Amino acid sequence: MKTNRFTLIELLIVIAIIAILASMLLPALNQAREKANSTKCLNNFNQLYKTLLFYADDNNEIIAFRTKNSGEDRYWSLTLRMAGYLPAQSPLFNCPKIPQKSSGYNYMFTYGMYRYEVDDFYTDKKDVWGDFAFKPFDVNTFYSLKKMRRPGEVFLNADTMGKKEVPYWANGGMCQFSPRWSDAGAVSLIHNDRLNMSFFDGHAKNLGKEELRSLGFKGAVYSSGSYIPF
Repeated sequence: MKTNRFTLIELLIVIAIIAILASMLLPALNQAREKANSTKCLNNFNQLYKTLLFYADDNNEIIAFRTKNSGEDRYWSLTLRMAGYLPAQSPLFNCPKIPQKSSGYNYMFTYGMYRYEVDDFYTDKKDVWGDFAFKPFDVNTFYSLKKMRRPGEVFLNADTMGKKEVPYWANGGMCQFSPRWSDAGAVSLIHNDRLNMSFFDGHAKNLGKEELRSLGFKGAVYSSGSYIPF
């Protein structure tokens, strides 16, 4: 009885076809995964905004970027955690593309919140945006929602990443950003060369390089960890 078998040439052809099909499907699968990550990221911003509003309702319509308590310097995410507005290690603090960089949880390595005093961007915008940012004492940094004239234009949270040449911040999210500041890192085009950003009126957008440039940003960190000026 004769048995049909693949010849070596036929087998190689089948393998080649499978490889070609896989190479065609892989980009689509990667894009679908990135779209899912970006959607989850936008949902995180929506939940964070609601949490920050709860904080503001309890604190005279003020959102804290940075506080100090009993000598402990707390950036915004740790302030929310210590005040009981979110649980420890909440997934809302991190983009799914940039998880915590160590087994422990460090509230410095989170989404960024806009920090007004590290460059002159806020000074140039104050006449239009309102004089809403203030530091009453020490490192405490607050934003008054009552004094904010155009909350739909003021940056709140964004995807961020530290620059690869700055060891402390490299490969992790960064708790702060501003359009003209890039000493340690910046906003990060982590989602297929785009990023997510929320604003003080609650809306969030998926933005690319040109849109960031139009908002006044001077550059961004890419997924490689490199900061590239626009």
